[in-house]
Amino acid sequence: MTSGEISFLGNFLDPEQEKRYRAHTLGWDRQLTIIFSAIAFFAAIAFAANDFAGASVDSGSLITRFIIAAVAMTSLLLSHFVGTQPVVYLSLSLLAITVAALNTFIALSRPPDYLLHLGMDALIIVALYILMPTIRLQLLFAVVFTPTLIHLYTTHNQPVYEMAELTPPLTLVLANLIGLGVSLLYNHTRHRLFAQLEALQQARASVSELSQLVPMCASCKNIRNDAGFWERVEIYMKEISGTQATHGLCPTCSDRILGESGLSSS
Repeated sequence: MTSGEISFLGNFLDPEQEKRYRAHTLGWDRQLTIIFSAIAFFAAIAFAANDFAGASVDSGSLITRFIIAAVAMTSLLLSHFVGTQPVVYLSLSLLAITVAALNTFIALSRPPDYLLHLGMDALIIVALYILMPTIRLQLLFAVVFTPTLIHLYTTHNQPVYEMAELTPPLTLVLANLIGLGVSLLYNHTRHRLFAQLEALQQARASVSELSQLVPMCASCKNIRNDAGFWERVEIYMKEISGTQATHGLCPTCSDRILGESGLSSS
């Protein structure tokens, strides 16, 4: 039933076992989608409310933020009410794209000399590695998102404080390496725990089957107990279940015994 062999990317080599694992972890993926969807939704609404509170309202900013909020809410509703594996994975992917788009939009909307939050961007990258459902999607996302941030840091923003030219790209690349390492460790650990769980369940099923087998002598019908001693059936029944046996003769045995003694049952 179980092989437990895991690839470098953290997937079971056995497709059937990987399918069982995905079904087993679907509940956690749904909860993760709902939590991050709610965070993205309220963040977009909060920024929109801040725009309304300002002296002037940028219609483009409001539309973008409401679109992000709508995508986050759609992801939340789909995960909560539908909750199938393809839908949850799609919701996680859309949510990751939404978070990245929100972060990019915020960076573009800042003044050129705005204080850059390089550390926050690095934390977002690490969080997106946890959010994306598979390693392949994580790597694809990193290839697109990280160069975009590097481009923003090198061309769009010109902060008032001095920063070495290599600091942003090295920091973001390091964030990707940390995120990838955390994701690989997380996936490998979850897969190993699931493989151990399946092995334990299989062992319990085997023990349950063996416990239903009672060794009985083919000749005298005595039963061997757990201590290795042979005892009569009625004694074994009393020790195991507390059942008290009474003795009598069935019609077949009655006729046989009476016939052997020369007596008649009639």
